[in-house]
Amino acid sequence: MFSKLILIVLSATTALAAPLYPRTLGQITFYHPGKGACEDSHGDADMVAAIGRGLYDSGDYCGKNIKLTGDAGEVIVTVVDRCEGCADNDLDVSPAAFEKAMGAKSQGRVQGEWNWA
Repeated sequence: MFSKLILIVLSATTALAAPLYPRTLGQITFYHPGKGACEDSHGDADMVAAIGRGLYDSGDYCGKNIKLTGDAGEVIVTVVDRCEGCADNDLDVSPAAFEKAMGAKSQGRVQGEWNWA
């Protein structure tokens, strides 16, 4: 009886630990935001991102949050633009967001992991 209870508790704990959204691997670059496709203006210090054209065009993503994870840490960015040169899994983020999650901008383009927050 006790072993069944432990099994149930462990199963519930594992299920609760699963992420709400699957993680996506993609190339992460940085750009200098201005007035984006979402019609708002942003600067280099803002925690913002542009998503790939195909993904952007497939739904209403303006204002949605993304959690970006890289070698330097994690950052929450808000979708404010469409990246013309990005594949659907890639992100173009502000310089401040890039440095916070990925590290030095001198890396240019790096592999990163992200999911909808």
